[in-house]
Amino acid sequence: MSRPQKDSLPIQADDLALGPLLYPGILDGYKSPRPDAVNGIIFAKIGPELSPDATVAVSIAPEASSWASIVTEKGPPAGYLSVTYKSCPSSQHAAGSWWVGGFALRNQTSGCLLLNVQVEGETSIRRVSISFWDKTCGS
Repeated sequence: MSRPQKDSLPIQADDLALGPLLYPGILDGYKSPRPDAVNGIIFAKIGPELSPDATVAVSIAPEASSWASIVTEKGPPAGYLSVTYKSCPSSQHAAGSWWVGGFALRNQTSGCLLLNVQVEGETSIRRVSISFWDKTCGS
């Protein structure tokens, strides 16, 4: 799959593009089979992609911070409330960068996850809602 271009439209109909940040296949909700919870945590795997020369901070909105987190490959299993993704320069990696990770849901089996996304160089914060399994979320 090709990597996103800065502020491009989604590369597939169900990709969620937030400036240079792309969550492939999640725009219409997380549709992968629901895994079993381990110690009350369900892991929803979705690897973010980032265009070259970009920095984006993704934060769990306060409304969801009691039950959701961002999981990264090298981070704690419980995840983080905020992660900053910084891609390689285009001279080193023209295709952009991507990370193994996703989101963790604690003690619930579905939800509308609200994210705050800050793209470096932009003054406004983008707010987006992602549906996990059987929840219908507003935009």
